[in-house]
Amino acid sequence: YMGIESSRTMKQLTVLMTFMGVTAIAAVATLVLVCVQVFRVTQEVGMISGKVAVDTKTLEDEVDLLGAKIDRMAQHKCQAKFITPVKFQAKRGTCWDFATLAILEQTYRRQGFENGWLTDLEYVVFSEHAYGVAVIEYCRENEAHCPHVRTTSNSTDGGFISWIYYFQPLQDKIVPNSVCPYVEDPTNDHECDNYHSYLKVNPLKFRIGNMRTMYDIQIIKEHLRLHKNTMAWVSVLGTVTYYVPCIGSFANTSACNETKCTHCPLDLAYPTKCCVKESRPGWTLDGEFYMHREMERVGAHAMTLVAYNDNFVSKEGHRGGFVVKNSWGAWHSHTLTYFMNEMSPLNEKEICPNSRSPRNWVPGHTVLVCSDTHYCDENVLYEVTSITKGPDGTVVMCFDRRNTSAAFEVSDVFGPEQTTTNECSPPMPLDLYADFFEPISEQIEPNDEDSCGFFFFPYEVVEEINKQFGFFWVSDFDVLWDPQSFAANAAANPSLDYSQVLASTTKVFTPTYPDALPFFPPEDGDLESAHKRIYSLNESPMLVQQHSAKKVPLRGETTKGDV
Repeated sequence: YMGIESSRTMKQLTVLMTFMGVTAIAAVATLVLVCVQVFRVTQEVGMISGKVAVDTKTLEDEVDLLGAKIDRMAQHKCQAKFITPVKFQAKRGTCWDFATLAILEQTYRRQGFENGWLTDLEYVVFSEHAYGVAVIEYCRENEAHCPHVRTTSNSTDGGFISWIYYFQPLQDKIVPNSVCPYVEDPTNDHECDNYHSYLKVNPLKFRIGNMRTMYDIQIIKEHLRLHKNTMAWVSVLGTVTYYVPCIGSFANTSACNETKCTHCPLDLAYPTKCCVKESRPGWTLDGEFYMHREMERVGAHAMTLVAYNDNFVSKEGHRGGFVVKNSWGAWHSHTLTYFMNEMSPLNEKEICPNSRSPRNWVPGHTVLVCSDTHYCDENVLYEVTSITKGPDGTVVMCFDRRNTSAAFEVSDVFGPEQTTTNECSPPMPLDLYADFFEPISEQIEPNDEDSCGFFFFPYEVVEEINKQFGFFWVSDFDVLWDPQSFAANAAANPSLDYSQVLASTTKVFTPTYPDALPFFPPEDGDLESAHKRIYSLNESPMLVQQHSAKKVPLRGETTKGDV
């Protein structure tokens, strides 16, 4: 009986709970609908009441997840502030030295301007040669700290940027460039006559609070965006590989001898098994790193990371990458502005023409002479007539060949009395032509040493280096300069010698063009005025004179040697 009543009671209770549950669900649903309506009304009221605030709020005031103010319209690119011009290490293995001082020069310039001790264009040039001497002396006294390098044997041929952080005594050894200018001869890299005496009165003083090393592309980009300082770049230098098939007339050359040729890759589907394998450096003569088929390691190199641009497309088709400040001088490179897509290619050619790069040779215009008589003939002019695509990314270049004497007038070379023969090269990597030919002197224009010297390093190439060699990283140094380091504070430090700091102080000038087309001199031929307008050089007559000395034809005139 109790069991039956209990069962009946449980059924009634279940019905009651079910009814209560449905009612509760309905109530909750009603409440949700009410909340949604309230939210919508509140949102509409908020949008109306806040309309003026939304319209006037600038993109620069938006805050990202890390709390930093960013310009959301330019997230695809960013560059460091107060970058100093490129230098030239020559044939010494001192890339690590130049990269170290590039970082110190940039932080010195930035902190000097932000504190009112330097103008926006001023910077102080530091001595790579003196720093090399300091490293040699430190490693000689502390051999265990400097393994696998030659600095213990009076040579700066190889080193590490991180030494300036780990070996703190080196932080007291940086001096202005005028104390000990760089010597290109590697046999004298351990000598600096005035160095030690000047250290006693040297005002340059700084400390590095922290060093952070990064390996991930996105982390590196975000770090650059947040801090806008230059950073140390270390990566493998590699070669790229091309396979040229031994077919046609090329098959009869010595390079296609069966004992020398290699098997052609199957994916190329050549009608022959015999190919010539050609390896080239993994960077073009137009300042761009790239990859093509296999990559082989030939060494490592240190540079300075200064920017990134996700939208720049290299001539090899790589989209997006970093911009690095190299230490190979101004030749075969570009301006930072160009790699940031803020300079038209036409204007860029006025600043960094890269005349010796085959990528800039123009059929029907460019005239070459032989620079390696093992492969071409001297006293012959080669007018480029066509450049066509060959197999596996190579090109075939054809020439009108004209014999001439050692002394000639270029304007007379292509007269009717000249006889020509047309010949074409075998398929070769495009940059390889620069090993054998160079333009005639009238067609060679130097790159601007104050503006050129930057290289583009695509993300895709970085990833390939990481995949194959695992040898890539970027390091940021937290550098703090002491106020005594600046000549503006000389009065407060009478015991220190600022004469060398002042002697090494110079200004950086960046060409600017308001139009996509190059600026032409005015009708009156006032070249100095014209170049001042291009370079904004109101305070630099020396550079104005340098550029005015170029043979710039006025409208309607031609210069001797025009082809």
